[in-house]
Amino acid sequence: MTGRELLDVLENMPVGYLGLDRDWRITHVNVEGERVAGTPREELVGRSLWEAFPATVGTGFEDNYRHAVREGVDVVFDAHYPSPLDVWLEVRAVPDEDGLALYFVDVTERRRAQDARDVAAGRLQRVARFALALSGVETIADLVRTVAEDGLDELGCNGGAVALFDPADDQVLLSHVASSYGGAAQASYGRLPLSADLPVAHAARTGRPVLLLDREACLAFSPGMAQVLRLTGSEAFASLPLRSGGRVVGVVTAGWATAQPYDDDQLVLLETFAAQCAPVLARLQSLESERAAAGRVAGMSLALQRSLLTDLPRPAGLELAARYVPAADEAQVGGDWYDAFTVPGGSTLLVVGDVSGHDRTAAVQMAQLRNVLRGTAHAVVEPPAAILRALDRALEDLAVGALATTVLARIDRSPDDGDGAGSPSTLRWSNAGHPPPLVLHPDGRAELLARPSDLLLGLGLDTERQDHACALPPGATVLLYTDGLVERRGEDLDLGLQRLAGTAASLAHLGVQELCDELLHRLAEDSEDDVALLAVRVLDGPRPAP
Repeated sequence: MTGRELLDVLENMPVGYLGLDRDWRITHVNVEGERVAGTPREELVGRSLWEAFPATVGTGFEDNYRHAVREGVDVVFDAHYPSPLDVWLEVRAVPDEDGLALYFVDVTERRRAQDARDVAAGRLQRVARFALALSGVETIADLVRTVAEDGLDELGCNGGAVALFDPADDQVLLSHVASSYGGAAQASYGRLPLSADLPVAHAARTGRPVLLLDREACLAFSPGMAQVLRLTGSEAFASLPLRSGGRVVGVVTAGWATAQPYDDDQLVLLETFAAQCAPVLARLQSLESERAAAGRVAGMSLALQRSLLTDLPRPAGLELAARYVPAADEAQVGGDWYDAFTVPGGSTLLVVGDVSGHDRTAAVQMAQLRNVLRGTAHAVVEPPAAILRALDRALEDLAVGALATTVLARIDRSPDDGDGAGSPSTLRWSNAGHPPPLVLHPDGRAELLARPSDLLLGLGLDTERQDHACALPPGATVLLYTDGLVERRGEDLDLGLQRLAGTAASLAHLGVQELCDELLHRLAEDSEDDVALLAVRVLDGPRPAP
């Protein structure tokens, strides 16, 4: 190749090029190099590299360039050149007989995409850590401490509070204020009328979040916010209602010492934290009530097991019912659970699972797994297999140590009908070593969805997980259950599955509540294991009144 041809190649290639002599003076700049540099080549050629690009001095750029010349080796690296260029560059520095040749590519978009993935991964990790912390709380005071010191700290807050309705007067809020706000704030806001003109009371009354992004917004909200700002040291607040079973059970308030943008990432994180706090608060209220009435350790253990099970949502076009029955030996606390909740986008997620073991440890591990799964599902709005893969990683990263089988299913309603009623639906599910779902078709036929299942959760492996799907016409019913409903000592599991299918088919005419009751009556009265049962029916008309 002639010198002229080489220059033509350098000039027209899509990679930026700067030629330098041995005195670090620029001898050549190609078209792409001129574009990336944002300076006409006539203003660059003949100048010192360090004068033309002063931001390279004393940085990785200079270190790598000098290393390439000193050692006589090619050096490849990524680095950020600051304003006014504000670009990420992938650079190859190649020493030659004239000095140094620099080849560079603008990789700003690639780095931004990677940064976005890193932000999402960091958000998921924070959500998982918070979910694990929540799973260990046993009192509302523990919840407040966990939210204030673990959860709100992940959001960069300087304080916060958790408020719930006074059991003796539902027009009063009892606010558990974080200790970081000090005694004066705790005394002033520990007990508030529901009518108070403050964000927490507004969120509790309306069920809508209140977002105050700076001091000006706070003062504009109500006159009472002036004292809040003075006592707390916060200048921005977010009060988020906590919902369980379709009702507001409390409010979590986050406060920051500086103004907040409330961008999409922050809003997703706030909504996820609230989604995790709500069932925990409901569980703790139930648990503390049960503790007050329980007189025996076994009774307290059973209360714990029941309190870990969630209230069911009421999504449009679907009717849900669930039951949990402990083992015949009531002193045994199992790791069976069910869960159902909606996720961003409007889909309904269904979960039934079984943590290995039959003791208090199994119940605690079940709570940990359930909370991490809920947080993961809200942060990773993907098909069930992707959520279970993310859950596998989270369980290993957080050293939860639980082994569990589970079916995670998602029901997607047709977009053709606004309320979803009467429209076809799609069931998507992923099975981690659990008994298969059962579908009762509108004609009463029972079908076991016996697709190949994947490995258990918690094995610490990079497990591939598969999604499966089937159509659910109006009137179809999906049953998810744990093995206590079908297993019998000394009997092949297939016999138990066929017994369930036959029994369910004979009861297909019943409503979902009666169906659950009758299945438990016929199949689980003498079960040696816990039984969790979740039924979902696709409605062919408007939802009946509760």
